[in-house]
This record gives sequence, structure tokens and C-alpha cells, in this order.
Amino acid sequence: MAHIKNEELALSTSCVCFVKEGQKNMCYSSGAIGVLSEEQVEKYCKRGIEKKDIPKEMEAGIVLFGKVSETCSDYRNMGYDDYWDCVSENMKSFGKK
Repeated sequence: MAHIKNEELALSTSCVCFVKEGQKNMCYSSGAIGVLSEEQVEKYCKRGIEKKDIPKEMEAGIVLFGKVSETCSDYRNMGYDDYWDCVSENMKSFGKK
């Protein structure tokens, strides 16, 4: 779920969605920080959606972040108080900062 920094801008602009067959779309909007949830796409992408292929240089990072996100979904039982601390530590363990 994205953080909506500027709701007026998010509502008044179109979205860009990176798509790959067999995976969820990753949609972004001006005025939002992060990937929009499905509910946010419905709300903030009414001005249109520009679909693009995922750039090859982004693909490995996306796969890595997906694995780390899944690993950290149970962050409290892993000894972390904060989800993003878990993500940060696990990204470092994979050699990414």
C-alpha cells in the first residue's frame, strides 16, 4: 500500500503500471509514495493507466524485494519490532542496501 503524500495530485493524474504475465501489476501515481494497493488503484487511477513492461534492470530487485517481503511478513515472530528493520537487515544479508 502506498503512502498518499498529495491526494489532490494522486486523484488528478493518471497512473503507470509495470506489468509482467503471472505477477501482480506494480502501479504508481504522482502524489503517492510506493506501490498502490488494488483498492488504491481503483481510487487513484481513474484518469487512466499507462501499462509498461518491467525494465530488465528492475526485475532482479523486484524479485529480491518480494522474497524479503515474504520473509518479513512474520517480522514480530522473527524478533523485529518494525517491519522495515526486518526488510533492511534481510536486504543486507542478500548484499543489497
